[in-house]
Amino acid sequence: MLTKTIHSQSTDTSNHTSPAKQLSKAFQWVRYALQIRRERQSLAALDERILKDIGLSKSMAFRESTRGFFDTPDAGRKTQARVRRFRSRDLG
Repeated sequence: MLTKTIHSQSTDTSNHTSPAKQLSKAFQWVRYALQIRRERQSLAALDERILKDIGLSKSMAFRESTRGFFDTPDAGRKTQARVRRFRSRDLG
């Protein structure tokens, strides 16, 4: 009975994500990043009159449209969350 308990504990993967799920999440993120890229390209294509209506200048639209592929809106929040977790481990 004891060996069965030890074996079941060592093969418990409930805390790990399967490779298929990781791959699925990666594809979801790529689709998300591509959508952001399309939106940025559309923003850059707008004329100054429309940009003014939404409170942006041509230079602001250009700056947004030239952001990197991996520079998604949630990237900063994820980095900040990792830093907070890291700091809380150091303090605790």
